[in-house]
Amino acid sequence: MCIKREQSICFYNIIGHHFFVPVVVVILLQFVLNLFYIFLSSTELHLYIEEGNFISRLTTVCYLIFFVTFIWAFFDFRKSRKLLNYAAIGILAFCAFAREQELQHWVTGRDDIAINFKLLFNAQCAPWFRIAIVFIILLLVLAFVYLAWNYATRIINEFFHFGTIAWSFATFVACLLLGQFIDWFSSKLTRHTEIQLGVDLHTKLELIEECTEFFLPLIVAVIFVQYHFLLKIAQQDNSQ
Repeated sequence: MCIKREQSICFYNIIGHHFFVPVVVVILLQFVLNLFYIFLSSTELHLYIEEGNFISRLTTVCYLIFFVTFIWAFFDFRKSRKLLNYAAIGILAFCAFAREQELQHWVTGRDDIAINFKLLFNAQCAPWFRIAIVFIILLLVLAFVYLAWNYATRIINEFFHFGTIAWSFATFVACLLLGQFIDWFSSKLTRHTEIQLGVDLHTKLELIEECTEFFLPLIVAVIFVQYHFLLKIAQQDNSQ
């Protein structure tokens, strides 16, 4: 038992360090960007970024890795009696995956449909589809509010005390906000001003946005692993 505990602690000292996820994400992001910038021209890079091409497929693989880890994490959430938290995370993750894969296009047979509140007032959408949108939005709101109610204060407190999961989650939020800001900045700048981004700059911004998107499911997968070892060490301490 002592040997297993020491092995768990040794592994957790690496993956469970509060700077592990932030540092690894920064290094990987820089590595991926340099790799593409060095070996690909702007035209080739744009082809890699387009929907359905290499980076889109890579994002799908990252989500598959997440879902494997998510299924594995079920046993940890069951042991800690937090299955509602597990279900809420699953709802948010599945909706994020569906949005990334643009499943609404597959359901409607149209490629000009985006999931947003405007769909509720779109006469071209079938009533059943609008009802489904309302149901999905309600599920998302409930899942988000439930998780925020249970974890927000704890994560903020642990962040300032260098808690591992809190810093990993902060990295997740940073990647999410960076990707959303780049997407918003690129579209709004051209739409509301006369400033036109150069092709090279626009392509590089798109690449950063896509990289942050495929990091998101991987970060949550690592958080599950960190949570597993936290529980395992705590259980081993209680059994002594």
